[in-house]
Amino acid sequence: MSRIFLTLFGLLLAAVPPASTAAESGADVIDRMIEAEAGSYAGIENLYQVSRIMGHRVPEYYEMHGGYLRQVPVGELLERQQETAISQATPEQLTMAADSLRAYSGRVDAAIRDEIAESGVAQGAMGNIIRMASNPPEEWLTSSPGGMMNLYATMLDAARDAREANDEQKSSDLAENIANDQLIEQVKSETRIIGHTNLDGYDVIEIGADDLELRQQSDDGEFVIESLRILVDETNHFARQFRIEGTLRQGKESRAMTIERTDSNFAGGDNCGDLMRPRQSVMRLAGALDPQQQAELDAARAQLAALPPEQQAMMKQMMGKQFEMIENMAASGGIEIVTDVLELRCNAGPPDAEELASDTRL
Repeated sequence: MSRIFLTLFGLLLAAVPPASTAAESGADVIDRMIEAEAGSYAGIENLYQVSRIMGHRVPEYYEMHGGYLRQVPVGELLERQQETAISQATPEQLTMAADSLRAYSGRVDAAIRDEIAESGVAQGAMGNIIRMASNPPEEWLTSSPGGMMNLYATMLDAARDAREANDEQKSSDLAENIANDQLIEQVKSETRIIGHTNLDGYDVIEIGADDLELRQQSDDGEFVIESLRILVDETNHFARQFRIEGTLRQGKESRAMTIERTDSNFAGGDNCGDLMRPRQSVMRLAGALDPQQQAELDAARAQLAALPPEQQAMMKQMMGKQFEMIENMAASGGIEIVTDVLELRCNAGPPDAEELASDTRL
């Protein structure tokens, strides 16, 4: 999913619990929501959640970083659990070790060649083996000591690059959260209380803002946020629905897009204190497909319709929830994603490799 949408969802997630019907303005409601959210995360150092999305189990692990919950990539989790000297080394230490290996590798091979030449075994079959080991067709085929040292140095470089990428991602995640906070500050001054309504049997207060013209940039293009609506439960003070409307611009083309998220079944988790999270979230994106994507989807749908009934049934069974989503996309040009939270626990530390593998099963 594009960085535009990830940033927007960050904004949606940032504006959780609660509001008061006695608030004087929409800005007051947002302030109360942010304060309550911060309070609900008091004492939370880490959080592990397993969800079901489109028939797949998806484990997610989060840690507090700079005052925000940061999702830790699975690769980083697995690296932490290796407990080796390499996994504990800093990028600077890894660079120093790799440079030292490269500096000595040439000297080692040169010394070995000199000793072999002096011994007189450099002729015939043995000499050919030695020369091939020193000059392989590919670097990774080397069997000479110096070559092996260079290969190990390359491995250390890769470990350093991965460590630096993790550090850069942490900084990027923190910067994105700060940017979302700044975006909320921009929205607050434009937000007003619209009124009271009902959503799925719950009385809610509606706040919103129009004519925002807030621009979000990414590699996918530019999304201009034009309006925002939030529905907040008047009794339990949970934000039950968020809705953003705007225009997506990609090159010379532009189209209207709506992003809506509805949360329900709020509940706590093991050792999670006052934290309450929705056990089901339904996210809908209208206008997500450009004309070419819509045409390709229509063509695929037509091909499926032309198959014999038994083959159609087999395809539907194989694809499961994904087939339903594709059908909805073809019919409406939109996307609907349902997330069901199956497990939630706090302050228990990261899952081990075995648990991650188990929680990723279908």
